[in-house]
Formats: sequence, C-alpha cells, structure tokens
Amino acid sequence: MRTGAVLAAALLCAAWLVMAGPWRSERADADVPGSSEPEFACHGQRCTGRDVIATRCGMHPDMVSTHRPAPGLRVDLRYEAGCGAGWARVWGQRIGDVFAVSVAGGEPRTLTVPDKYATGIRLHTPMVATDSPDALRVCVSLAPGGPRQQCYPAAPPSP
Repeated sequence: MRTGAVLAAALLCAAWLVMAGPWRSERADADVPGSSEPEFACHGQRCTGRDVIATRCGMHPDMVSTHRPAPGLRVDLRYEAGCGAGWARVWGQRIGDVFAVSVAGGEPRTLTVPDKYATGIRLHTPMVATDSPDALRVCVSLAPGGPRQQCYPAAPPSP
C-alpha cells in the first residue's frame, strides 16, 4: 500500500511540474483553441504584397464591395482592420485575366490568372496597406476578347 501512495504522490508532482514548470511559455496560453483574438503575421506596410492566407488576414475580413465586370465574374474588395490591409478576391476568372488592387497614390498589387487550374477556384490579389477600406480600388483587365480595363472604387459613388 505504501508503494501505491508514493507512486500517486510522484505522479501528482510530475503533473504539477509539467503544468507549472519554468519552461512553460506565456505564449502557450495564446495558442489555446477558442482564443478570441487571431494572431496576424503582419500589419500595415508589412502586409503589402503578402498573401492573405499565409498571414491569417483572410480569416474574418470585412466585405467592402462586390463588383461584376463580366457575366460569371465576381470581384470582392475585402479588408482586415487587424492587419491594416485590403485585397481583392476573385471568382469566375479566365486564363489571362488581370486584377490589380491599390490605394490612392500607392503601387498596385497584381494577380494574373496563369492557367486553367487557377480558373475554378477563388483567388486573391496580394494585399495593400490601408487604414481605410474606403481607399481601396480594384482594376480588372479581362483576357483577350473581353472589355478593356475597368476600375472600381471600394464603394459605389453616392447618387
């Protein structure tokens, strides 16, 4: 019986050391599922040109506006305040279509649909830094045979 009590005490002690040991980092608590705040890999200018999925900026963004420049084509401007960045998400694209997202005075970030494998999925442009989703703009140049370049602001103009 005495051996069982010693073994139980040793197991309890080991469990306590694992849970409260000095090697346990504070960061471990931040990675617990159900955490209310996502951890983004960038913010503002550090997001410019980066991928929304890899940076976790595309987890719960705001939809800024939706545009339909051609039948079957949908272009959404999206924004994540936690990343301080916006981008365009496209559906129904064809090989050779080009999508460029920008803010006033900034360099556009471009996505060109390279092949047939990129036509049946949702694609994203690289991100651009902005504090205001209303500053976003997307320009669409459809593949040969389509209309010329069309540009859309974040929100349609007021009537």
